[in-house]
Amino acid sequence: MRLQITVFDPSSMPLNANVTIQVIGPGNYLTFDVVQVKVAASLQSTAYYDWSVPNQAGSYTIMVGLLPTQPAAYDSATIQVS
Repeated sequence: MRLQITVFDPSSMPLNANVTIQVIGPGNYLTFDVVQVKVAASLQSTAYYDWSVPNQAGSYTIMVGLLPTQPAAYDSATIQVS
């Protein structure tokens, strides 16, 4: 499954950032990765993360944030695998 990550840079300087991706699910499932994103000043950019969907059914929570951590630069979603 391909996850789309969109980052907006509100500043007047280009942003070269590391975006963390953490997926938590049933049966102690946990995966963590980092994707680099380059964003021009005052624009947005899209990056993609290819997630290998587990065979175990259940709810998986995907959390995405910038490094270093910033409260306004965080999002999460839940995906149901059946």
